[in-house]
Amino acid sequence: MDGWKILVCLVISITGCSPSFANSSSSEWQRFDGWYNNRAHPKWGSLGSSLIRKAEPRFADGVYKMVMEDRPNPRMISETVMSGDDGKPSYLNRTALLAFFGQYVSFESLLTSTLHDVSCPIEIQTIPPMKCKLDVDPACKEEAAMPFLRSPYEHNSGQAPNHPREMVNRVTSWIDGSVIYSQSELWASSLRAFKDGKLKYEDTEQGQFPPLNTQRIPLANPPAPHMHKVMPLERMFIVGDGRLNQHPATLVFGLLFFRWHNYNADRIRHTYPDWTDDQIFNRARRLTIATLQSLIAYEYIPAFINEHLPEYKGYNPDVHPGITHVFEAAAFRYGHTQIPPGMYIGYFENGKCQFRRTDKGYPAIRLCHTWWEAQKFVKKYGMDELIIGMVAQLAEREDATVIDDLRKNLFGPLEYSPMDLGALNIMRGRDNGIPDYNTVREMFDLDRVTEWSQINPTMYFRDEELHIKIKKTAELYGNDMDNLDLFPIGMLESTPYGPGPTFKAIIKDHFTRLRDADRFWFENTENGLLTEEEITEIKNIKMSDIIIKVTNITKDQIQKDIFFLKEDAPCRQEQQLKSAWLDPCEDKSRYDYFSGSEMVYIITFVCAGLIPIVCIGIGYIIVRIKRYKRNLAETEVKSEMKTTNMTGIASAPLPFEMVKVDKAILAYERIREHELRKVQIKFGTDDPKIRVLGRTAQVLREFDVKVMRQVVLEVSDDNRSLPIILIANPCEYDLILQFDNHEQRQNFVTQLETMMKKNRVPLIKINLNSKKILYAAKTKSERQKQLNKFFKTVFDQAFCIVQGRTVKGIEAREVVMTELTKAEFAEALGLKPESSFMDHMFNVVDKDHNGLISFREFLDMILLFSKGTMDDKTRIMFDMYDMDSSGYLDRDEFSMMLRSLAEISRAEIKSEEIDKLLISIFASCGFQDKEELTYSDFNYLLQNYRDELLGTGTDQERVAAIGRTLSTASDSSSAIREDLTPRSWVTMRMSQLSEYMEDHHLQIFYLIIYYLIIVGLFVERAAHYAYGSEESGLRKVMGLGISITSGAGSAMSFAFAMILLTSCRNTIERLKQTVLEKYIPFESAIDFHRINAWTALVFTVVHCIGHAINFYAVSTQPVNYLKCIFKEIHFESEFMPKFDFWFYKTITGITGVMMYIIMCIMYTYASRTARRNLFNSFWVTHHLYILLYALIILHSASRLTQAPRFFYFFIGPAMLFVFDKLTNVRRQMMEIPILKAEVLPSDVTHLTFHRPRNFDYHSGQWVRIACSSYAPSEYHPFTLTSAPFEDTLSVHVRAVGPWTWKLREVFDPSNIGRSYPTLYLDGPYGEGTQDWDKYEVTILIGGGNGVIPFVSVLKDLAERTSQNIGVACKKVLLSTSIHCQKKSEKQSKCK
Repeated sequence: MDGWKILVCLVISITGCSPSFANSSSSEWQRFDGWYNNRAHPKWGSLGSSLIRKAEPRFADGVYKMVMEDRPNPRMISETVMSGDDGKPSYLNRTALLAFFGQYVSFESLLTSTLHDVSCPIEIQTIPPMKCKLDVDPACKEEAAMPFLRSPYEHNSGQAPNHPREMVNRVTSWIDGSVIYSQSELWASSLRAFKDGKLKYEDTEQGQFPPLNTQRIPLANPPAPHMHKVMPLERMFIVGDGRLNQHPATLVFGLLFFRWHNYNADRIRHTYPDWTDDQIFNRARRLTIATLQSLIAYEYIPAFINEHLPEYKGYNPDVHPGITHVFEAAAFRYGHTQIPPGMYIGYFENGKCQFRRTDKGYPAIRLCHTWWEAQKFVKKYGMDELIIGMVAQLAEREDATVIDDLRKNLFGPLEYSPMDLGALNIMRGRDNGIPDYNTVREMFDLDRVTEWSQINPTMYFRDEELHIKIKKTAELYGNDMDNLDLFPIGMLESTPYGPGPTFKAIIKDHFTRLRDADRFWFENTENGLLTEEEITEIKNIKMSDIIIKVTNITKDQIQKDIFFLKEDAPCRQEQQLKSAWLDPCEDKSRYDYFSGSEMVYIITFVCAGLIPIVCIGIGYIIVRIKRYKRNLAETEVKSEMKTTNMTGIASAPLPFEMVKVDKAILAYERIREHELRKVQIKFGTDDPKIRVLGRTAQVLREFDVKVMRQVVLEVSDDNRSLPIILIANPCEYDLILQFDNHEQRQNFVTQLETMMKKNRVPLIKINLNSKKILYAAKTKSERQKQLNKFFKTVFDQAFCIVQGRTVKGIEAREVVMTELTKAEFAEALGLKPESSFMDHMFNVVDKDHNGLISFREFLDMILLFSKGTMDDKTRIMFDMYDMDSSGYLDRDEFSMMLRSLAEISRAEIKSEEIDKLLISIFASCGFQDKEELTYSDFNYLLQNYRDELLGTGTDQERVAAIGRTLSTASDSSSAIREDLTPRSWVTMRMSQLSEYMEDHHLQIFYLIIYYLIIVGLFVERAAHYAYGSEESGLRKVMGLGISITSGAGSAMSFAFAMILLTSCRNTIERLKQTVLEKYIPFESAIDFHRINAWTALVFTVVHCIGHAINFYAVSTQPVNYLKCIFKEIHFESEFMPKFDFWFYKTITGITGVMMYIIMCIMYTYASRTARRNLFNSFWVTHHLYILLYALIILHSASRLTQAPRFFYFFIGPAMLFVFDKLTNVRRQMMEIPILKAEVLPSDVTHLTFHRPRNFDYHSGQWVRIACSSYAPSEYHPFTLTSAPFEDTLSVHVRAVGPWTWKLREVFDPSNIGRSYPTLYLDGPYGEGTQDWDKYEVTILIGGGNGVIPFVSVLKDLAERTSQNIGVACKKVLLSTSIHCQKKSEKQSKCK
């Protein structure tokens, strides 16, 4: 027999059994969580089991919705049924101790809902205000609806009518001492002393007490309404049920049974000194539970309902021990009517019972002032005085009235405190879906009530107050007897003997089932836990016996039956307490959880708005510092420039455009705002010209004083800044010079005045403030805009393509008055201004010989070349070289024509060859005897010997560049004029849109797909939290904010992942060589990268706005709501998280703040302006993407509101990106030697460098390069100007920014050392240009650098045609535009 018991215990020990033995018998110890009490149904009565029903539930939808619409307002019912005067004693002299012990009994087997705990998801059903009805609120002070938190429920219930919502009991149903020992092994272990089988205790003058909760066991800790704040958890005693600290009475009972356990442990230890701590503890626990079972079943219940339970007939495993909804939500709440408004404090002095007054002089402690501060009163008065007071005090009368301390001043949440317990009880019944009153009566074999008087026939005609309440209740319910709430009608059944028949039947049923279904019930002899003698002994123990044994109270100070106050009681109250005699309860108040967060919230989002501004400001400061350093460096070079031997420079071999420099003046020319360049000013000695020379004496600008007619000189007159002069040039843009000192400027002015006098040109000198000079200066950019308008107007007039674009008024006058200098005229034609051909062309076009080309003169030239006959064009050529206007071309003039043609074609032909060519041409035409040619002779020569002339090396395209270009334009304009009709603005825009869509149909297609995905992801997440995800409770707290945040976060995740994908340049380049290139526009990867970045930014802003809403909403919620929503975060019971907690103390918040700052920095320095002026900053800040993506991963992985989703989008692109980057790293580690460096005019630097092994590329592709001697980690993109067949690589770098200017300085011959620095190479990467050979007609359009981007293509084209390598291309059209002035077009046929 013993072996079988040991085996059973070992099996059950897996689930919590501890094998200990009483005497010589083995015993099975009851689990803390209530499992396996019934072996056939292990879960029955266990922790977390569902409540049970005896009839169909009553929900509004039959599933879970509360019945509200067709029933009265619960607050009105509470006011009608449960209001009344307090201070009426119990009919049967029941004591206050019985009333309060009922709360302790409910703690033992009930926990479905509390005022401070919520269901997950959060479900709040408001109780509407009473709106001054029934004279309840005559002052109409009631304004706010009372919140009601629905009970936690079993989540697989409430899905269908056949499975309605079922509430969950979060303690065990059994009377198993869970209120003493808790419901878990871990909690119980924290209560144990692990010595002598006792619970932890501390000895005090008032007896044993548990230690304070320094371990922070999760005890219930709602805010005390009279203090209106949450107190520290450590102030409470550690006990087995967190609710015991609710008020002094419940805590006294908890301490009483705590001491009873230790009392039993002492007895067992003395009886069995060889027992272990576990054996003593389990045996003491068994005896304590048995005592509690006996007290509840056989002492408390008979006293409470005035009726005994049926005789115990032994354990019945077929009886279900579940808690019924009607018991939990209605019947056992009857005890609320017995609670008095206060507690007497009794004590004995000289053998006489006395009652202690409070510190304020009141006769008793007001109940409303004790909520959740029980330990304070227990420590102050001690258990003994509180017990004597409850034993000597009568409970309130057994009727429907509930005291105001419960009905109007019950503790509640901070945001709405205090609460109405009567209304809450009614709502709890509706929450549980309790059937109507009559249906419940039928469930318990009671007759249905058909008349209102039948509710309480005993008291209906005897109690006038009850009679009135029933009549008013009938009016509230519309006299509908079949739609009555159980709790208020059950309260109206009250009789002098206790609860009425309905509640009595429910209570008897509940405790009878609990007793009969409990295998560990103390009277069950079959479990072997107790002997017959022990059972008898336990049944004889009364509550008074326990009090006497564990306190200092003697048997002479309390009555034996402490649940009733008889006349012979040792201590008896002086009078029944009335609330009017006690300390008034605090006024109603509301708590704003957001209070204290206002400034943090405002400052946070103000700072969020300032961060981009700060980033821009820092960028501006960096630009100014860099410019200051640059100017400082230039100043240091001034001494070197002053001591430079200008004669040595002049005597050196110079390029064609160089001039001899003698006595040059050093200065700085202002190019644009905040940009200066070092120049040398040279005044002509033989010709009246002012020349601006560069560092290597190349001519940058030239002024012909005679052409200007007069010179206006503006001189700065302020001494605080460096001296400035401005020479106004009406024909071009102004020359602004800055000097190191006034002596240099005076030297310049003196030489200028001397030259003006010598050439008799007026000089007007004006003294102005430097700011005014700079403000009114005509800059190069303004001149470029003026010329652009000039050329557009000329071509519009010439080709009649002015459709809706007219120039009028002042603007028209400005265009007509514009005149071109020789340099501007040459630049427009793509010719060198110093070429002989350019001189002759300019002289012919300049009809008035004023040295400038007017609007009319330029227009006439355009019309001549576009619409004139061949004879007209030949006449122009003839006139160009008829220098003396004699009507004849002599041999010298014809020779000059050949030389100029050779010059513009860049053919190197010697003078002897030109002379031989001239003799040969004249002889072939029969003109060998002529010294002069007439026009007819010249025309004959051009018509018959054009090829021979061009064969001399004169480039056909160069000679006829203007004519061919304008002829082509004329032909095009003629075709346009044939089909062109006046169109409206809308029609023109629609046409442009149509053309754009046709040209970019693939890009538009993929862009639509991309944004469909983006929108789909946004809508899916937003809809999920707006209409679904009910179980999370997020929507009810955060509202619209959670939908916006989640939707934007999903879209943002996808966009950030796509940014990585579009950054895989090497992969994209490989894919371009596949068939996918026909279907996917890989060449638009960079544009798509920008679109992704802007899309990510937009959704990031939306995400931040959503979080601004979310964090505000969350900061207004009590912590018990937050525990339900954010299960990943542990909240202490007294902790009230403010806005700063969410924003700065959570992973989601702090990573979000860091991400926002990083994005502000990255996007600020990724702007076009920042890239041009602060490329190094752009380069560095753009590498913050590594930290940004790490923060995004942490941000999404925090699981604050949902499981991580960023990984779904991120993993694939990230792996591809890493692989792509590894390719870059390997390639960028190679140093490439530079073979040749040339500093060319127009600020262009030509670099030729080694071609790495296996470096394959196509013409038109580009690379990224970095210089080892300057910012080696800073890479810049440049188009290759070498061709694939060449053994070397080359690029042409135009200086437009800090890095390119620095590169030019590095390779300047005056700065370079014996060896060149090395380059780092990354690439090649592709552009659409590389596919030029796949089409019959290729149009290459260049801007800014002119033809440079297509040099590689042209070289490749020439090589292929020379090698007879077949290509698909039949024609290449090249159009370049430089500074909006150079307009030329070249055609080349490919065979």
